Amino acid sequence: MILKDWIALMMQSFHLSENQILSQAREIDPGLADFLAARGFLSVWPKIRGNLNDQKTLERQFHAWFDGFETLKLVNYLTKEFYPRVNLFCAVQEMLEMQGIKYPGMRPCENVSFLDDPMEILSYFRALT
Repeated sequence: MILKDWIALMMQSFHLSENQILSQAREIDPGLADFLAARGFLSVWPKIRGNLNDQKTLERQFHAWFDGFETLKLVNYLTKEFYPRVNLFCAVQEMLEMQGIKYPGMRPCENVSFLDDPMEILSYFRALT
């Protein structure tokens, strides 16, 4: 959700200053704002914005700066600093519970391991759609 909201913000930021963007990024997630500040966003944005005349060019320039590698750096930073890794099956169980769905083969999270049958769980998800 953080990445989606960040990209959406940037697609609507043609007339925003770097400080306005950083402030809105902090509202999305404080870790996002910290990452952007550490990556030099406050000096990068004026350079990007200074060479633009239209939204399409802005999007192209933004994606040239915030490319797949920068996205990976953001994900790694957020994982390391704010959102530690969790067991995949525990996360799946939690997501299902949030939707009010009970997977019939699910056991208490602490008893779930990566040795459980992932194909069985995948088949269950496919049947839901």
